[in-house]
Amino acid sequence: MPQPSDTPLDLLLLPTWLVPVEPAGVVLREHGLGIRDGRIVLIAPEAEALKYGANEIRHLQGMLLAPGLINAHGHAAMTLFRGLADDLSLQRWLREHIWPAESRWVDEDFVRCGTELAIAEQLKSGVTCFSDMYFYPKVISELVHRHGVRAQITIPVLDFPVPGARDADQALRTGVALFDDLKHHPRISIAFGPHAPYSITDDKLEAIRILVAEMDAGIHMHIHETAQEVQEALRKHGVTAPIDVHLMVEPVDRIIPDFAGAGASYITFHPEASAHVDRNLQLIRGLGCKSGLVFNPATPLSWLEYALDKIDMVLIMSVNPGFGGQSFIPSALDKLRKAREIIDASGFDIRLEIDGGVKVDNIAQIAAAGADTFVAGSAIFGTGDYRAAIAAMREQLAAAG
Repeated sequence: MPQPSDTPLDLLLLPTWLVPVEPAGVVLREHGLGIRDGRIVLIAPEAEALKYGANEIRHLQGMLLAPGLINAHGHAAMTLFRGLADDLSLQRWLREHIWPAESRWVDEDFVRCGTELAIAEQLKSGVTCFSDMYFYPKVISELVHRHGVRAQITIPVLDFPVPGARDADQALRTGVALFDDLKHHPRISIAFGPHAPYSITDDKLEAIRILVAEMDAGIHMHIHETAQEVQEALRKHGVTAPIDVHLMVEPVDRIIPDFAGAGASYITFHPEASAHVDRNLQLIRGLGCKSGLVFNPATPLSWLEYALDKIDMVLIMSVNPGFGGQSFIPSALDKLRKAREIIDASGFDIRLEIDGGVKVDNIAQIAAAGADTFVAGSAIFGTGDYRAAIAAMREQLAAAG
């Protein structure tokens, strides 16, 4: 901590709570933060901080002072398109609505208004730095400079005309010039944005790779934003293994055809998410996929009573869906046993899958309860050796018979 000197701080902030970057997870109470020459030079208990003197002191009672948040993926000016057909699949949303709307409406004034609104909304939410990929990047850079925030401004590069660039080459020339103009700016960096694998060719990607390597610039690209894109990429590159799609969305009706068309083998959904369970099970099979229902921990198996003839898989959730790394819910074992009884009594060829908290030390017990298909995430990807983790699980299953 610096010692008090004859040079006062430019600004001393005295919040009720202060959250430093380091050490992580710490909240300081009644501490001060001192700034001199645009830099943080002091974090100290309030009584100590006041000894330094300051040209300006701000008492922030009842307020928490924390580092600004970072928005790592943005198209700021698209705040003006908020709500436009946003209930559609990505490709329909882009091709039938967003790209036509951008072609008609987006110009420098549109970008200026939309970006300024986005900056204001982000600041109100505590976001002080954002990465942005949108048209007329020079306009965006002017606003970032004016409003005192930080940003990575990415030059969008696509294989077809977009607002502000008639082709990819013009977009790249604009980016190079803006990079040269702002390479010493303290709050702005320029990156290059090949939009996505479906909107730019491989040869242009290679040209951008060479360019950014020479300039020491960054690349920001949309890659596999949706499960559908992941499926399509797997099939495109020769992956023939079954693809099991578990839809945790509502309603499911609209997107089932998208995943079937992208190469799904199994499509399962939560019965609570559909007003027409029977119809959707038939739809999945009609599209050439195998169908199934998913049961959350508190969802009864009674949905199966009139649907077994249209089901190829029953998925039992042994955690509450939402995030990885949760512990296995023991009552799922009883639910598995009941599901196995129902399936065996039906005479239909139906897989019984389990998802949530499946690990090396419980997979044999889960199999003994009736499961024949296992979903494991953290137990595999949380290790340093995926192959060894899978092998250990298979050994446990083999030992259990």
